Amino acid sequence: MWFDKKHLKKEKTIKINNLHGYVLPHAGTAYTGHIMSHTLRFKPTKTFTNIVIIYYPVHNTPNVNNKYYHEYFVPFKTLQFYFKKKKYFPLNLKTQGTEPFNKQLEKIKSLKLKDTIYVVSADFSHFLP
Repeated sequence: MWFDKKHLKKEKTIKINNLHGYVLPHAGTAYTGHIMSHTLRFKPTKTFTNIVIIYYPVHNTPNVNNKYYHEYFVPFKTLQFYFKKKKYFPLNLKTQGTEPFNKQLEKIKSLKLKDTIYVVSADFSHFLP
């Protein structure tokens, strides 16, 4: 299972001025829930409605319910748990140079920075030195 809200904890909020984004792990919440919980306790003071999730999938086809790549799904579901009623914009870097990527990028370029949080989906578990 990639996401389970029981692995997340709502910690006491710490407000941060000029916070415009996060780097979040995309391994299952059983392994990363504590990291996500700690990271997302830091909240921007700005009001925002948009969240852009930038990711690069390792698989060539979606591997969560044949619909999502886990690199998007785990941060997406986690962010939904912490931030209600937001608009999400995925940006799949593996599709660069294609029409779907260009359309995603054009939508994202039209968003206002003051109304948007940017998230980089990262993998911290590849056992690199």
